[in-house]
Amino acid sequence: FFFFFFFQAEDGIRDVERSRGLGDVYKRQISNDGRLCTWQMEMLTVPQRSFEMKCRNKEVCATCMGFPLEESNDFYMGAEDNSLYFSQVVNTAEMPKDNCGVVESFPGHCAPITSISLHPTPIIWNKARDYSHVMLSCSMDWSVKLWNPKVGKTPMATFENAQDYVFDVKWSPMHPSAFASCDAEGFVDLWDISADTENPVVRCRRDNAIVHRLAWSADGKRLATGGANGVINVYNVEDKVC
Repeated sequence: FFFFFFFQAEDGIRDVERSRGLGDVYKRQISNDGRLCTWQMEMLTVPQRSFEMKCRNKEVCATCMGFPLEESNDFYMGAEDNSLYFSQVVNTAEMPKDNCGVVESFPGHCAPITSISLHPTPIIWNKARDYSHVMLSCSMDWSVKLWNPKVGKTPMATFENAQDYVFDVKWSPMHPSAFASCDAEGFVDLWDISADTENPVVRCRRDNAIVHRLAWSADGKRLATGGANGVINVYNVEDKVC
């Protein structure tokens, strides 16, 4: 069986994310009322189950989410209240329909979180260490933050190169210390934190349009960006990180 998880609301979808588990396939769709819906591939007309995402009886207005590697039930959400949330979905008949699944919160940003990215963590990188819960978050507070919730509830590092809202951040799928971010000024930044934590190794702007989204090619050699002007740009970054 294949399942999809979505956050659903009257004001529209905020984010969709595929799970990174080895078994069932999950997706989640986020929007302001924080409703999580579970969908089965054989019946996509109506959700199989739904949950209201709350933390301490407070509605979580989620904006984005991501899965640790090899996880189908554990995931993280970014929210409008500037916090990250660790959440769980238990696929059993015993779980109440209105169970929120929010386990823990991680404050750190000063404005709504716009995107999060969980570390890719291929086994070939380092068999002795688990980076699956190491993640990046970006926000309207003009910053990108590095987290490891398994170690502590505060950010490990903050990257403040942007001068406007940071809309997206994505780890490189191949280079363990490289990631890309984009902002409302139209800049795309490529970072390698093994070389420099203060400034990106590459900072470029194709035009003045806001850049909303990033996507890496599977081999990590190209980076695609989507802007407010409806244009998709593809950059060759093969020689930018070693």
